[in-house]
Amino acid sequence: MLELSAQDTLKRFARYWNSDFVQSSRMLIEQYKIKMAQMLLRHYKGSKKQTLEDFTKRVEKTTDRERIALQNIALYYFATHKDIDPQASGSIGEAEKAEMSALLDKALALLEGMSGSPRLALAEAVGQTIGVLTGTKKAAAKATGAITDTYERALSITAKDYQWALTPYPNPTAFIAPFDDAFMAKLAFIDGKLSFLESKAGEAEIKKAAKGRKMELVKDLDIQLLRSLFTAIYHNAQSIKGGNVTVYMPTFCKAMGVDLLLPGKEPAKDINGNEIPIKANDILGKVAQFRNCVGVTKDGSIYALLNFSKYDRENNTITFDSPYMNMIIEQLDESNKRTSSSGETYLNPRYSYLVHSSIGNEKNKAAIEIVHIILALLHQRGGMSDRQLKQINDVKKAKAKGTRIKAAAPASAEPADKTVTAHKKYSEIVHEIPILDERIGRDTANASNVQLKRAFKKAFELLRTKTDAYQYFIDLQIPEITPTITTLDSVLTIKHKGTRTAKEYKPKI
Repeated sequence: MLELSAQDTLKRFARYWNSDFVQSSRMLIEQYKIKMAQMLLRHYKGSKKQTLEDFTKRVEKTTDRERIALQNIALYYFATHKDIDPQASGSIGEAEKAEMSALLDKALALLEGMSGSPRLALAEAVGQTIGVLTGTKKAAAKATGAITDTYERALSITAKDYQWALTPYPNPTAFIAPFDDAFMAKLAFIDGKLSFLESKAGEAEIKKAAKGRKMELVKDLDIQLLRSLFTAIYHNAQSIKGGNVTVYMPTFCKAMGVDLLLPGKEPAKDINGNEIPIKANDILGKVAQFRNCVGVTKDGSIYALLNFSKYDRENNTITFDSPYMNMIIEQLDESNKRTSSSGETYLNPRYSYLVHSSIGNEKNKAAIEIVHIILALLHQRGGMSDRQLKQINDVKKAKAKGTRIKAAAPASAEPADKTVTAHKKYSEIVHEIPILDERIGRDTANASNVQLKRAFKKAFELLRTKTDAYQYFIDLQIPEITPTITTLDSVLTIKHKGTRTAKEYKPKI
């Protein structure tokens, strides 16, 4: 009897092992290993001296999380092809295999643009590809209205007057200012807005402190992290209730570039092998740098930058609000309204979608800021050729003098020379980055030159690897010349031949 039972078990095992579902899953896993090794080589290019063979060895052993995600692709295929029995054997041909492989390729293409470790984000990429949320907590969080999406691009403010709104660079329109604990304790906020009347410090004292740029407070601020939070708020501005933002914790971590891995690049696990959940305190610690920060707007009003109010353990969500960032979004929308010749209202471009979210993982913060300044410069210059711009300026000058000039081709005509030139002094770029400006102001000439070289050299690299600048601007030419203390007053001159059309370049958001 036992012998018959064992034989029957072996037959059932063999039938299941040879089933189309299991064989399809195994095929996807083998394809994934090859393609993931190639992706890792691209992902870590320039940061690690490893070969394709090294990465192939690393992915030879897939994790349970990866295998489940790949099996979900096979499950999805069979669920959407009711005429094929997943328990049968031999009914999967080349066409069916190609269809499943295409689903894997689609998931990997999504994965390529995500921030963080590609292998850890596989489940999410597969979930987005097949339209199924992975993880019951994520589904529950989304049902409560929490932000569960991740964004491949971090917004960069390029509107001329507001480009420094998320930086500590004092200017007349908008900027952020960090205070120490003692000074922050003197301030009173009502609905997120500073009340000069209720505060223990006077208005003049507060405004002077906001423009003080204390380097010991500014140097540790992670401005790119702030841009990631701003991106989440911007994309969900219409659905945010009462100014509060609720974010699904893993999404929040991705946006902030929080490293949730142990040194061995594996998720932390308990003694039973289960992944240790993210602790709210870990996240709060990451953003604690902003607890004493405020935002100053053009009318002199001051708002709280970031307030955290609740952690929901059951749904793994965290709730915060940012009165300042909400106000900036409103002001940007209002200040960039324009009226066309036909009387229609439209918004001038005020953000750039060219910066990859993964730039937040870079340690050279000054280099990141240089990237944003250069992109703002290019966007503000626009795509009108130098020749067209000269024609317009000549007409304006002639009208001002009351003289006539020869008729020229209209600015809308296709110019013979499409060259667009943008330029800015290196000294101006440095001055707009408080941490870099302060360093070279106190260091020796040699030490300052080292700082300048590190910042600009890395910035030029990031423009190629962590932005779509070279894909969006046609024939973009940025001279990769690093300034020194003695050449700071020289000019960085950038040229291109215009921008790609919407059909040629579609930004990833």
